[in-house]
Amino acid sequence: MIGDRASAAAVVLLVVTLSACRSPSGSPGGSVKAFYSAAGAQDWESMANLLSDTSLTKLGTSAKAQGYFAAQFTGWKNFSVDIDDYTVDSDGKNATVRFTCRAEVLERYKVVAADCSDIFSLVKQSDGWHIHLPAAQRLRPL
Repeated sequence: MIGDRASAAAVVLLVVTLSACRSPSGSPGGSVKAFYSAAGAQDWESMANLLSDTSLTKLGTSAKAQGYFAAQFTGWKNFSVDIDDYTVDSDGKNATVRFTCRAEVLERYKVVAADCSDIFSLVKQSDGWHIHLPAAQRLRPL
């Protein structure tokens, strides 16, 4: 009985920990890493939740953002993200993150290395840093 409760508590803790890894972070770099952690888990909802309110409005709905991410990132895995540099504006509400990103993707039945390095703009919202899509409303890979 005690073992069952301990196991259940461990499962709950694991789920909370994993979902926290894919939510907006207190640092711009943390949110970028959370975004690609969600991509590696094929967790389109968490990826959409990491977008800024303005970006979600541009895309229309969270469901459209999730569909976009599913179309772009299905089959991508083993992301490795290193934050190269980031700056936060003097008002503390906007940031730019330059990062190196590597992943594996299945292409024509073969796993190949992919470069997903990029520069993201982020905005600080009440719950942390969120990715702000550029005017083209696209993220790599294209």
